[in-house]
Amino acid sequence: MSNPSFVTFNMAQVLKAHAARQRDRGKRVRTRAQILAAAAREMELAGYEALTVERIANASGMAHGTFYRYFDNRSDVASAIIKRYMALVRRNRPRASKAQTPFQTIHAYNRYYTANYIANAAMLRGREALMREAPELMKERDVVNDRWARIVLRDLARRRDMPPGSTEDPFAKLAVRSAIAMVDELLREIYVYKSPSLSRLVDSEEQVAELISFMWFRAIFGETPPLNELKWAKTFGANFLDR
Repeated sequence: MSNPSFVTFNMAQVLKAHAARQRDRGKRVRTRAQILAAAAREMELAGYEALTVERIANASGMAHGTFYRYFDNRSDVASAIIKRYMALVRRNRPRASKAQTPFQTIHAYNRYYTANYIANAAMLRGREALMREAPELMKERDVVNDRWARIVLRDLARRRDMPPGSTEDPFAKLAVRSAIAMVDELLREIYVYKSPSLSRLVDSEEQVAELISFMWFRAIFGETPPLNELKWAKTFGANFLDR
């Protein structure tokens, strides 16, 4: 993607850099940061399902006993990493601008989310298994998705001059959550599971982000995005023009 106007990060590299900055801090701070960095690196190499305390200890050059002074088990340290990932995604997300059209706003966020999903796809492998072991992480993801749904609905209400209380309509929120779920599952299939039928899309980041945005826009606004705002999906979009 050329000249992206958003922050792309790799969580393993972020935690490695963070650990390096803790060299002059106290031992507990330094050691915890080193364990997090090592665990993120191992998750990136093999995914959560292959993660073990032994792998983390070996990667960090520490004894198993040292690990247990800071974390209870592998799901404990992996949860801490995923929480940091979600916090960074939330902190750096593009902000809606009044100068942007609705589709441009949706597209900007999906380009950002897709780029960071790709940058962290290996680490996110097995995240669903982790959430079964750490239910509090599932609750946190629900909070994040609910907050994002509210943001989308507030933007929609502002643009469409909707009556007060519209953003609390459970069906409206469900429509947005279905779009969020669609994006997550599609990105998992392409970049984590690498589904054979979708393999040709692995190197088509911009096209994937635009098509996701196209379908999101139709789901939320009930119409086709303006064709002049489309690049890759323009021909496809023309076949969906509302008549």
